[in-house]
Amino acid sequence: MKAEDIKFNDITRILFGSDAPVSFLLELVIRFLFLFILLIITLRLSGKSQTGSQNRIKQASIVSLAAAIGIPMMSPTRGLLPAIIIAIVIVGIQRLLSLWAFSNQKVANLVNGKYNTLVADGVFQLHDMHQIGLSKERLTAAIRQKGILHLGMIERMYMEANGSFTIIESQNPRPGLSLIPVWDKGFRNQQQKSEELHVCSNCGNTQSAKDSTCGVCKKDKWEPGVIV
Repeated sequence: MKAEDIKFNDITRILFGSDAPVSFLLELVIRFLFLFILLIITLRLSGKSQTGSQNRIKQASIVSLAAAIGIPMMSPTRGLLPAIIIAIVIVGIQRLLSLWAFSNQKVANLVNGKYNTLVADGVFQLHDMHQIGLSKERLTAAIRQKGILHLGMIERMYMEANGSFTIIESQNPRPGLSLIPVWDKGFRNQQQKSEELHVCSNCGNTQSAKDSTCGVCKKDKWEPGVIV
C-alpha cells in the first residue's frame, strides 16, 4: 500500500481492510470456529495442568500455537493446513520433551525450573533471592499476606518452579526480624521485643551480641528480635 492510499476518512479500509473483500467476513467466522476447535484439541492433547502452573514447555507451546493460528485467521491468502501441521508438531515436541524430562532430572530442571529456598530457620537466603532477582520488599509483602509478621515464625519458605510461594510455619517460633514496614513505626512499636536476642536488619540472623558483624551477611545493623 502506498502512502497516498492512506486516508483517515476511508471508513471501509479502516473497518474491513484493503486486501480482503467484505464477503471474507463470513469466511472469517468459519476460520475462527475451526481454529478455535483446533486450539482446544491441541491444548487437550498437550496434557493437563493446574491453572497458573504451566511449565516452560506449556508456555512456549501456547505462544507458538497462538502465532501459528493468528495469520490464517486474518489473511484470506493463507490456508488452514499450515496451522494444523504446526499444531501437530507442537504436540509432538511437547510430548517428547515431557517424556525426556520424566526420565532425566537435569532436563526436568531445565524445562520445568527448580525451586529456591527463600527463608530457612527465620533467615533470608540472600544468595537465592539475588539469583532469581527477588527483592526483599516483594518477599516480605508475600509473607505479610499470609498473616506472618516476623521471620521467626517461618521454618521454610520456597519459591516453587511455577513462581508460587510455599510457607512452612515453625512449630516453635523464635525471635525474628519484623516484617512490618519501617515507616509504620506505631505498629512496629506494638510488637513485643526480645531483651536478649537481636536480629540482623538485613537478613534476619539472630545473635545475642549486637556490637559485631552478622555471621551470615556481614552487615552490622541490628534491632531487637520480635517475639509476637
